[in-house]
Amino acid sequence: DYLFDGISQTQNGPALQLSLAFEGDSGLYASAWASNVDFGDATPADAELDLQLGYRREFDGGWEGTAGVARYVFVGGARELDFAEWFVGGRAPTGTGLQVWWADDDALGGEAVRGKATQSVAVGETLSLELELSRSIFPEGGPEDFTHWQVGLARAFGRVEAYVGWSDTSLRSGALVADDGSSLAAGRVLVTLSTSTDPLAR
Repeated sequence: DYLFDGISQTQNGPALQLSLAFEGDSGLYASAWASNVDFGDATPADAELDLQLGYRREFDGGWEGTAGVARYVFVGGARELDFAEWFVGGRAPTGTGLQVWWADDDALGGEAVRGKATQSVAVGETLSLELELSRSIFPEGGPEDFTHWQVGLARAFGRVEAYVGWSDTSLRSGALVADDGSSLAAGRVLVTLSTSTDPLAR
């Protein structure tokens, strides 16, 4: 399932995703990320393409800061679904991450602000506990404000990482409904398998 802050973007179905990223020695980076999407019969869209441009800097002691802009493009759907977000964030040497995202677009009902906190905790030598908490606010009275939380375990098996977790939101079960009547924002088990490679590595 492709979950965006705990809300299914694939009618509760599975997703296949691909990303490509480049980062220079200066800290500037660019990335492209793609996934299949399904917003139901009333909103035609087959895929989502996210383009991101940003700057990342590491500081003494293991601190890290980042800022940039992301553009969300929906292939096969109406152009009014597309929108952009600005973001700023950082990560502490303890594995704690904080990010704030801001957008002002008709696709989101006006202004939208998202804050997200993450925490990664090593569990032994092979497992990590991954925690995530976010809050989405729509000051202009568009969609309903909501909170999303997620907890899971990640483990690497060679070049493949497996993740199993639980995701849930504060949205009522009937707030967002799939074509088959099931909730798009209710609590659910999330399972992912991922792998990565550096084509420029020597």
